[in-house]
Amino acid sequence: MALKRITSLAGLALCAATCFGDVDLNGVWEFRFEEDRAAADVADPAFTATDRISVPGCYDMMPKWLCKRGTGLYRRKFTLDRAVDNPKKDKIVVASAYVKRVLAKYGKLNVVTLEELAAGCL
Repeated sequence: MALKRITSLAGLALCAATCFGDVDLNGVWEFRFEEDRAAADVADPAFTATDRISVPGCYDMMPKWLCKRGTGLYRRKFTLDRAVDNPKKDKIVVASAYVKRVLAKYGKLNVVTLEELAAGCL
């Protein structure tokens, strides 16, 4: 499961860099680990960060979280160098179906998951 999360994060970074030019998502991110909790139960953009963590990285290999299971919440703010031209046409790629559902609450955006994007390329 951890590998899937890391792959999703890398895919999101790749998409941001490809779609919007040079958006480097590497660096220090705000982080919170929720032990034995599912993402759907704890995901909230306004979560209180308890740590800072380097991305790319693997939090579950760090001594503090070694061999623990749960959900890692990451947050980093950045600014795109241009506005989205057409929010109904331009694709916003997210790592999970849960994030897609959350964004659906904020208007009519063309949001797809990495899995949906990959399926469209095959």
